[in-house]
Amino acid sequence: MRYLFLTLTSLTLALLLSACDDEPKPLPEPSEQTDNTDLAPDDDPPSDLDLSPDDEPDELADLEIEERQDERPDDATETPAELDEADEIEDQPSDDLDDEIEEDEELSEPDYHDEAEPNNGGSDADFNLIQSDWVMRAAIGTAGDIDIFRLQTRPGWVYRVRVEVQDEMQGHLTVFDDGRNGKPYADDYVKLALAEGNVALEWVAMGEGGYYIGVQDRRNVEGGSVGGPGFEYEVFIDELSVEAFGSQALLFPSDQQAALETPGALDLYTFEGSEGSEVLIDCSALQAGGEQGMDARLSIVSRVSGDWLARNDNRAFGELDPLIDAPLFGSGPMLLLVENVNEHANDLRYRLRAQ
Repeated sequence: MRYLFLTLTSLTLALLLSACDDEPKPLPEPSEQTDNTDLAPDDDPPSDLDLSPDDEPDELADLEIEERQDERPDDATETPAELDEADEIEDQPSDDLDDEIEEDEELSEPDYHDEAEPNNGGSDADFNLIQSDWVMRAAIGTAGDIDIFRLQTRPGWVYRVRVEVQDEMQGHLTVFDDGRNGKPYADDYVKLALAEGNVALEWVAMGEGGYYIGVQDRRNVEGGSVGGPGFEYEVFIDELSVEAFGSQALLFPSDQQAALETPGALDLYTFEGSEGSEVLIDCSALQAGGEQGMDARLSIVSRVSGDWLARNDNRAFGELDPLIDAPLFGSGPMLLLVENVNEHANDLRYRLRAQ
């Protein structure tokens, strides 16, 4: 039986070994009011109307106006106060609108879930399922505890996992594949991130399947043994299209400098590829070597299949900067991923050349 239990030594070893064995894979949307009132000609006075000297035309006209005003319906006009009151009534939401607002508020409430032990990877079944629209509440309940969650993913989509911790906890994240092409889990992809508080990590799902997410306190990875009350945390997962996440066009040839936002972050570049064409992409850290320097990893992912076509971590033994110099095994829109695999790095500047 395979075991999911993670230790710093085994994860680091898997990360280094997979970096050396990376090989290309085949492509498997005032209003004008028209007055329609008919205007009649002026009315001539009736022929039988007796106009006496005392009845001057102006007095008759005034009499006629007064009579017409008396015949006016009571609601023909409204006072300014009445108009204001009508406006206030119109501005008030209806009962139906109130119901819709309440429904929207209910929809915006987080979908909370609580972890269920055991989920420490002691066996293949010791994990909890998690979804991108959930908020998982959990804790490092005992000293040295580790929690493992499995996320089903969509090939070629970007995922961001965030762990928000309580005061006592220092976050540590590990993301690794659940097995690809008949190989064991963590053989295809491993990435780590740590912090003295909240921690986050971004990656692109490559191929069918899912990923495991391991959450620990960083001190437990570094040889300590902490846990218990005050080590509660919540897990949030964003599922993003490439367009929603954001990317930059990669030009051939080009030479540019950039920097990752955090050690667990990801930069995406897009380009069009042609099967069989040779590509050379060189990435070098602007602070070379040492524990604080960036250790970059490059991956070319087909947006058609959602799988990686070429990848490199170290260009040679002892040389941490990656280099992809290979023909493409597919055509169409491509992604170039630039990420860091040194979770301790604090200088994340890099130079990227393509030709």
